[in-house]
Amino acid sequence: MITIEEVFKLFPRWETKFLIDGKEYGGSQDLIGSNRIPRLNQIYPLAGKRVLELGPLEGADTINLKKFGCREVIAIEGRPQNYVKSCIIKNLFNLDNCHFILGDFGYSGKLKWEALGKFDLCVAIGVLYHVIDPAFLIKRISEIADNLYLWTHYATENYPHGPKMNIYLSDKSYVGKIYEETDLDSPLSGLQQESLWMFEDSLNKLLIDCGFSQMQVLEKGEMYNWKAKYVLLFASRLPNL
Repeated sequence: MITIEEVFKLFPRWETKFLIDGKEYGGSQDLIGSNRIPRLNQIYPLAGKRVLELGPLEGADTINLKKFGCREVIAIEGRPQNYVKSCIIKNLFNLDNCHFILGDFGYSGKLKWEALGKFDLCVAIGVLYHVIDPAFLIKRISEIADNLYLWTHYATENYPHGPKMNIYLSDKSYVGKIYEETDLDSPLSGLQQESLWMFEDSLNKLLIDCGFSQMQVLEKGEMYNWKAKYVLLFASRLPNL
């Protein structure tokens, strides 16, 4: 019988620290102890909700979503190793109402969005700035989820250093800057060599254009020495959209 120690040794790199039977396994980041899901539960009680989670990484937020009583969590992970690690965590933590799907949610045709059904909420933490067409992703989310909990970086004139680029949704245009994904082998990177960080005003316009017109900005700040700006927000669709 394989031991827990052997299970975690199947992968050379873990990001999340897991406490199992009083012993620490995995990586060094206390992602399960993050306040993002508890904070979400304070403004939008999760009990009984059907939730779509994009980019679960290793299942830390998924654990907390179950903890707060979600009826069902569908978590889509695009990186195969992260997907397998999430499935391991699903079994170790008895996440019986949480289902992990391996799929690329950043590109048209790569995921059968219509087969997912409808959701009360989409949780998209740390994923939007890893795709090249954020307008496509927000539009798809808006078609199946009534609410969106979003943590993302956004572009400024100073960062990232790539050129500006416009993206389109029907006859509407939005602008961002190209970001080079320098380490595609990292569990924390995107799936493509380039991604697009939207400017904040374009991001807000996109959310409104997709029906998420009721927005509450919960936190704004910057990270790392390169001053990457980020925003955490909760957005809701108008009932008739």
